[in-house]
Amino acid sequence: MFKSLYIIAIVSLLGLSGIAEARDMRLIVFETDECSYCDLFHRDVAQSYAESWPGRVAPLERQNVTADQSVALQLKQPITTVPTFVLVDGNNELVRITGYPGRQNFFQVITGLLQELR
Repeated sequence: MFKSLYIIAIVSLLGLSGIAEARDMRLIVFETDECSYCDLFHRDVAQSYAESWPGRVAPLERQNVTADQSVALQLKQPITTVPTFVLVDGNNELVRITGYPGRQNFFQVITGLLQELR
């Protein structure tokens, strides 16, 4: 299942082949207060993410899905599952990861996505 998430994410990048070096990339995690997988992500990944190469390239931001999402983010579709990780350049969605695939798989997927965008 996790390999299929990675493949789906990479396939969605095919439309981004003309992207120049991103200037303002961020990884936004959409979550809710009641989300146990969100809590697991923050316990397992959030702190080490900030210190990692992906965390330096695309810093992590938290966004509660119950909050106003009209903060000028250009999402390709609404957020319907939490956690959802949306990689943005400026305020434009590049790609998203739906669900938390576990610490090791998360780092593999996000690292691969960021390398493809460089």
